[in-house]
Amino acid sequence: MRGAQREGCSSGHENRACGFSELHPKMDRQHLEKQHSHITAERTSSTMSQSPRISSHILESMKDVSCGKAPQTAAHRDKPMHPTTIFLCKSKSSQAALVPQEQKVFLEKAYNAAICFKMLRDLNGSDPVRLKYIVKKIKNMAHKAPNLVLEAIHDYFVDSPKISDRHRFRLLHVLEAVIEAIDSLEGSWEETFMQLALENMTKSTELEDAYQDAASNVLVAICRHSWRAVAQHLETEVLTGVFPHRSFLYVMGTLTSKQELFNQEEKTGWEEQLTKIAAQSAQFLSVDVWSKELLWALTKPDRTHQEQPPEKAFLFVFYGLVLQAEENSTTVRTHLRTLLGTSHQWPKQREGLALTMGLTAVRHLDHVWAVLEQFGRSTPIKWSLHSFSPKGRTSEDLQWKWASSTILLAYGQMAAKAKSHILPWVDNILSRMVFFFRYSSWDETLKQSFLTSILMLVGAVSRNRGAHSYEFFQIGELLECLVVLMEKEPTDALCTSTRQQTIHIISSLCKLRPPLDVEKKSRLLSVCLRSVLALPLLDVLEKHTCLFLEPPNVQTLYQQTSEALDQMLQTFIMQNPTADELQFLLSHLHVWLASEKAHERQRAVNSCVGLLKFLSDNLYLDPKEDLKRIGQLMGMLGILCQDPDKYTQHRSLEALGHVYQLIMRHRESSQVPELVPQQLSQASKDGALLWSSGDQKASLPTPQEVVFPKDPVFQLGSHQVIKVKALRIVGRSGWGAVAMLCSDPHCRPL
Repeated sequence: MRGAQREGCSSGHENRACGFSELHPKMDRQHLEKQHSHITAERTSSTMSQSPRISSHILESMKDVSCGKAPQTAAHRDKPMHPTTIFLCKSKSSQAALVPQEQKVFLEKAYNAAICFKMLRDLNGSDPVRLKYIVKKIKNMAHKAPNLVLEAIHDYFVDSPKISDRHRFRLLHVLEAVIEAIDSLEGSWEETFMQLALENMTKSTELEDAYQDAASNVLVAICRHSWRAVAQHLETEVLTGVFPHRSFLYVMGTLTSKQELFNQEEKTGWEEQLTKIAAQSAQFLSVDVWSKELLWALTKPDRTHQEQPPEKAFLFVFYGLVLQAEENSTTVRTHLRTLLGTSHQWPKQREGLALTMGLTAVRHLDHVWAVLEQFGRSTPIKWSLHSFSPKGRTSEDLQWKWASSTILLAYGQMAAKAKSHILPWVDNILSRMVFFFRYSSWDETLKQSFLTSILMLVGAVSRNRGAHSYEFFQIGELLECLVVLMEKEPTDALCTSTRQQTIHIISSLCKLRPPLDVEKKSRLLSVCLRSVLALPLLDVLEKHTCLFLEPPNVQTLYQQTSEALDQMLQTFIMQNPTADELQFLLSHLHVWLASEKAHERQRAVNSCVGLLKFLSDNLYLDPKEDLKRIGQLMGMLGILCQDPDKYTQHRSLEALGHVYQLIMRHRESSQVPELVPQQLSQASKDGALLWSSGDQKASLPTPQEVVFPKDPVFQLGSHQVIKVKALRIVGRSGWGAVAMLCSDPHCRPL
C-alpha cells in the first residue's frame, strides 16, 4: 500500500507538486502531510536558506494556515508537531479547494518571490548565455508582477551586503532593465531605488567606472518615469560648490544625448533646467579649485580616442552654457584662452572645444571672435601653418598640428549657435575659413573640418530669413576652395561623402547674393560633372574598399552623390529660370551624353531626365521664353534612342517624353496659338506624316514613318505613346531632322 502511495506521489510530482492524490482519497491525512512536507522541503530548502526575509514571511504564513484548520483532538495535540506543508506552485488537485483563496494567492506570491530570489542569486554565475536567460526571465516576470520583482531586488541588496562587486554590478544592470520594462514606477520605489543608485554611483570598486556607470544607468531609467525628481537631485549635487563627481555628469550627459528618453515637452523642460543649473554654476568660474578640476576633466585622456564618454561630451556642453551665462567678459576670455591652450590632437577633443566656443558665442560673439583671432595669430599656430615638417615629430608638434582644424570647427559652431546674429559676421568668418584652408597642412582631417564648418555656416545662413538682404562677397573665394577640394578627390575611388557634401554646399551658396558669373558657374559645373560622371563602374569602385575594416556602401554613396548633383542642376535653373540657363546646363551635359563609355552616357542621360522632369512638373521657365535652342538636345536624345545600351535607350525616350510635356505646358501657359499648321497633322494616303522646317520656305521630303524594332524597350504602353510623339513634333525649331535620324537606315541597329 505504501509502495503504491510512493509511486503515485512520484508520478504526480511534476504536475501536482505531490498534493492530495486523487488515487487515495481515504488515505490518512496526517501521513500524507508528512510525505508532502518532506518533498516540498527538499524542493525549496536551498532558496529559503538564502533568503531570511522570505523564510520569515513563510513561517508566519505557516502559523496562519495552521490556525485556520479545524480544531484537533486532544490526542493529536499531544503528538509532536510536524512542519506544515507549503504549496509553492499552482496545484490542480483537490487540495486547492480546501485552502482559502487569500492563502493560495499568498503562497503563489511567496513561491514567485523565492524563484525571483534564486534567479538573482544565480546572477553570480559565469555562463553568459545563462545570465542572458536569467535577465530575460526576470524582465518577463516584471511585466506580470512588477512590485514583486522590485521588492525581491531590494530585499536581495539589503539581505546580502557581502556579495561581490561583480554580482552587485549585474544586479544593478537587472534593476535598470526592470525599471525600463515596467509601465509605471510607484513613488515609494522611485525614492528607494534613487537612493540606492546615488549610494553606488560614487562607490570605488575594482570595476572602476563600469560599476559607477551601472548605478548611474539606474538613475537614468528612473528618469523615464519621473525626470524632475532626478533633476532635482542632480541640481543639488552640482551646486554644492565642489566640482561634481563624474557619475553625475554621466547621468546629465546621457539625459542630454539620448533623445528617446523624453518627449518634446519633457525635452524642453530638461533643457530649461540644464540652462538654469549652468547659470547658477557661473559663480564657480572664479573658484580656482573648481576651474582646475573642470579643465582636468576636459583634458583627461580618453580610453579610446574614437569614442568619448558621455560625461566628457556633456562637460563641453555644460562649460559652454556656464560661460554663456557669465557676465564678466574678462572671465570669459580668460577661460576661452585657457581652453584653446590644451591639446588639439584628437578629433573628439577638437569637436568639443569648438562646441564650447560656439555655445559661448550665443551671448559673447565678439569676445569669442577676438579670442579666436588672437589664437590664430599666436606663434604655435603660425608655426603649424608654415613650418610643419613630417620628420622628427614630437608630442608638442602633434598637440598643435590640427589646431587650425579646431579653429575651422569653432567658426562653424559660432555660426550655428549665434543664428540671426551671425549675418554681419559671415564675410569675416568666411575669410578666416578660406585662409586656414589654403595655408594649413592638407590632409583628410583638414578637409573634413573645412566641409563640416562650411555646412554649419551655410545652414545657419539659409535658415535666416534676413539672408536675402545681405550680399556675401567672400562666396567667390569660398567656391574656389571647393573647386580645389573637388579636384583633389581621387578619380578612381568613392569612399567618403566628400563629393556629396561639397555639391550640397555649392547648391546652397548659389542661392545667396550676389549671383555667380557665367565663367565661375561653368567651371563649377564642369568640375562637379566630371567628378561624379567620370567615376568608374560601381563594381570597380567596390574593389577599392575591399581592404577597409568597415567598407562603405559604395552604391548608396554614389546614389546620394548623384542626387546631390541633380539637386544642384535644379538649383541653378530655379535661380535663373530662363531658356538660356537651360541651354547652358544642357550644353555641359552634352559632352557626357556623347561619351564613348556606356556607363558615362547612362549617368548623363539620368541627370538629363531628372532636370527635364523637374522643369515639366514645376513650370519654372518664363512663358515668354523661346525654346528654339532645345533642338540640339532633341537631336542628341534621338541618337541615343538607338544606343547599344538598352538602359540608355529607355531613359532617352523618357527624356524625350519630358521634353514634349515641357513644350506643351510651356505653350499652354504662354497662351500662344499652336505653331503647327492644321493641315500638317493630316496624314497622306500611305500613312506618312508631312514634315517641314519652320525656318525654310520649301517643304522637306516626306520621311518614312519611324519603325522601332521588336524590342521590349519599345513595347510602349498607352501612357508612353506621348513620349514617342515628341519625335514627330514640327515647329520652328526644325525638329524634323529628329524623325529622320530615327528612321535613317544607315544608323546603327539597336
